[in-house]
Amino acid sequence: MLTSINCPIENSEGKVVGTLSISILPDSKFPTSTPELILENVNDEGAYPVQLLEGAEYRYELEVESAARSFSSDRPEILQRDTETGETGRIRTGLYTGSMPLRILQNNDLLGTVYLEIRSRKLDYRNDYRWMLRDLAESFAEILMQKFAVSDLNFSPDASRDPSTAYQQFAFLSSFISSESFKTSLSQILSRPFIRWDTKQNLVAPGRGIKSSSQFARQIGRVGPLTTWHRAPGSLPEKISQSQTEAEIDNIENRFIKYVIQQWHSLVLGIHEILDTQTDSPQKRRGKRECSFVIDELDAVLNEDFFKEVGPLTATPLNNQVLQRRVGYRDIYRAFLEFEVASQLSWEGGEDLYKAGQRDVATLYEYWVFIRLAEILSEVIDVPFDFEKLLQPSSDKLNIGLKQGSELVLSGNSLRFGRSISVDFWFNKSFSVRSSGDSTWSRPMRPDFSLRLRPEGYGNSDETWVHFDAKYRLDAVSEAFGEAIDQDDSNSKLESRPLREDLLKMHAYRDAIRRSSGAYVLYPGNASEQCFEFHELLPGLGAFGFRPSESGESPGRSSIMNFMNDVLDHISDQLTQHERGRYWIRESYRANELVAPVLKPLIKILEKPPADTNVLIGYVKNAAQKSWILDNGLYNLRADKRRGSISLGSHELGAEIAVLYCPKEKWCEVFKVYGSPYIKTSQEMDGYPSPSGNVYICLPIKRIEDANLLKLGLSAQKMVELRKLKTPIAGNPIITNWSKLMEFVD
Repeated sequence: MLTSINCPIENSEGKVVGTLSISILPDSKFPTSTPELILENVNDEGAYPVQLLEGAEYRYELEVESAARSFSSDRPEILQRDTETGETGRIRTGLYTGSMPLRILQNNDLLGTVYLEIRSRKLDYRNDYRWMLRDLAESFAEILMQKFAVSDLNFSPDASRDPSTAYQQFAFLSSFISSESFKTSLSQILSRPFIRWDTKQNLVAPGRGIKSSSQFARQIGRVGPLTTWHRAPGSLPEKISQSQTEAEIDNIENRFIKYVIQQWHSLVLGIHEILDTQTDSPQKRRGKRECSFVIDELDAVLNEDFFKEVGPLTATPLNNQVLQRRVGYRDIYRAFLEFEVASQLSWEGGEDLYKAGQRDVATLYEYWVFIRLAEILSEVIDVPFDFEKLLQPSSDKLNIGLKQGSELVLSGNSLRFGRSISVDFWFNKSFSVRSSGDSTWSRPMRPDFSLRLRPEGYGNSDETWVHFDAKYRLDAVSEAFGEAIDQDDSNSKLESRPLREDLLKMHAYRDAIRRSSGAYVLYPGNASEQCFEFHELLPGLGAFGFRPSESGESPGRSSIMNFMNDVLDHISDQLTQHERGRYWIRESYRANELVAPVLKPLIKILEKPPADTNVLIGYVKNAAQKSWILDNGLYNLRADKRRGSISLGSHELGAEIAVLYCPKEKWCEVFKVYGSPYIKTSQEMDGYPSPSGNVYICLPIKRIEDANLLKLGLSAQKMVELRKLKTPIAGNPIITNWSKLMEFVD
């Protein structure tokens, strides 16, 4: 393994004006088996030969034959000086990936450029990059073809196509041509080409052998020039039309396939010619190598004998059934539509993914995951997303409104178990610090994707948030070798696990963003893991392996689809503890204004929080009734038709605490209701002073022995004031809770 590399500093004329020496630090945090610094084959997909590792730190030293000693760069966040002169320092690659021209400045003037490649720690990131671009091209093209009929699209060459769009299309095209799908499709076409059987009419003399048919019989009796037949009296037509069927491969379907390959060849050749006009540079050489590879592949296809027998295309065969359905033909036909449709789109958010040789694979993974998750969600809900919302029309083209930092939402609806759920899927939604709504209570946060589910019921105030973050970068060992040692268990081995820090960030999302019940990492691995706070699906957090592939079938898709289905089932189920918990949290914190705390001493008899402890405020008319209540351990309430009576369904009978007061005696005391109520007639009310009714409902009560009760400020006068707020009828029992009672007597 290399430990140091000398990189030439080239000026604008290609002359070497100095050297940038890069070396690995002695105490590098990466294992020695990880190739941090490599000199790669320059033919490898046009990559710059000197490659550094993403997220690594190196030492640099400048050697320049000049008296001036003040060096800097156009990327101070990458090249960080140790001294005032900048002759030595550190190179910190950070999260950058792809080609990185590093411009060296001397006294703030350009000295020259060092060409580096920042390589992702994930060894197969180049394949992932191509596959994700291809998948996004297919998805964007599908959206546009849904908005416009195929016949509405213009498939003629566009000479005014801007360079970024041309390169975007070239990137998609290169990915497709290098895929097994393209090679398989061509093999199927060449081995079993579509043959159209053409019937031709030839005029022949009647003396030649002619097959008997109804057509022949009709021609014998036809009016026209006749000739005498020497073998029999009479005459026959001078010429008879005879049908002949021939196999023809020079048909419109095969001409279209040839036309498509020629169009692709012209596109790439045009990019190659543009590069020829530019000043020589590593970027130019890299671009030409990429183009040459594709041109050679297409030249080999066009040189097949099959295409030499096929003529030029004279008409565009839109809606042709052979092109749409036949094996081999349909793949190339669809690819043609996708690439041509993609050329009519502008994707501002995609420019940074490939501009100037940049391969920002982590950002591309974020876009790819959003589209893939949206497609999965759209499949499992009943009213799917309208993906046309991704299209933002401008004066001359359609823009894909998918860009980091810009919010975008897709909306749909799901019906599960007869319950309607509003489904909103957000890209880069920002949650600011506010006291209510979709906000946080600590710091602003912006997950990559956020799913909001709003089930009907409870006044439509219920909603749940589930957040996702796409993390392409994983632990260096697991990404380099596909296996790592778990720091928490030295005996366990993992395929590719998300970083611990990523899971901690999921905790932050779930705990800080209001009404959040789940947060999950998506990463390009194989394993999936979920953690549940309780015994139900939500609240929870975890990670899902989800990655692109050459075939287009994304490993991990089925696990995520099952999870999305389970989440919708869970939210639609009214019997979950999660639904109950959400309801009481909303009830407990629904007030927007700050409430001053009511500081009261502890009452140990309470078995529930004060706001959930029902309290009966009961009137006692005189000393005789007070004595009967204390002697019998019962508090009686009227149960007949008199004023102030209650029924068996009255809330007063659900009280857990009874506060009894007697204004005449200036007496107020607190009791515990410890049993079920029961009915007594006036005859059964032994010793009750002067009963005025026939039926009573009695609550069994027990005096509470707690010295702190004396500190609460309860009094008969206060209870009279509280009763007057509820009802003007003197003596009426009222029901409240302990929390409201304490607020009143404070």
